[in-house]
Amino acid sequence: MSVLLNNDVYFKIGATSATAVNLSSRVSQVQVVREYDEVETTALGAVGHARIAGLANDTFVVTFYQDHASALVNQTIEPLLGSSTIYLECFPTGAAANTTSTSPTPSATNPKYSSATVFMGTWTPISGGVADLATIDVTFKVNGVIAKAVV
Repeated sequence: MSVLLNNDVYFKIGATSATAVNLSSRVSQVQVVREYDEVETTALGAVGHARIAGLANDTFVVTFYQDHASALVNQTIEPLLGSSTIYLECFPTGAAANTTSTSPTPSATNPKYSSATVFMGTWTPISGGVADLATIDVTFKVNGVIAKAVV
């Protein structure tokens, strides 16, 4: 069994897949969260709870190192505030080998998680205290479900 470090995660975001920017070097943490609402279906007389999956509630949770330089964090992401058609993709590995906007190739051992219908409702461009590293935590909410590609 292999062990995987999260130090090579590839992260790309933009208004479309064609205009998306590789911000892997400006990300300290990524969570790809695939979940469904829990709908209780317990009937009278049951001795335990019964549940089914409701609507999908997928999200990407990302911590960025803030950077106001051209084509980096603030200038790439702040214009997307309020949009529900943001393109976002993430791979477990590939950041080190892909320093340009060329994405890694999806495979069974390096799946691509993506969505072109992502909503961002909150952007906090300045947050922190004296001498803190400038970081931004953002939750990107997916309209629909996160796609997983392995080929």
